[in-house]
Amino acid sequence: LLKISPWDRTLLKPCLALLLSASSGAALALLLHPVAGAALAVLAYPSLWWLLGPEPEERELVGKLRRSLP
Repeated sequence: LLKISPWDRTLLKPCLALLLSASSGAALALLLHPVAGAALAVLAYPSLWWLLGPEPEERELVGKLRRSLP
């Protein structure tokens, strides 16, 4: 009715980053240690999200967060 869809690329990019980081973390957890897998997943998500290219609103939010940190 309002032509609003929850499944556009602004939502799919973070979901893809989550899927990739969680699967790589789970694989490392099975191969080495659960703590190593969790660390990889936590570090991989923001990296993948940034590589996929956040939207302008998200970039603005990250900029505000950086400026607010001491």
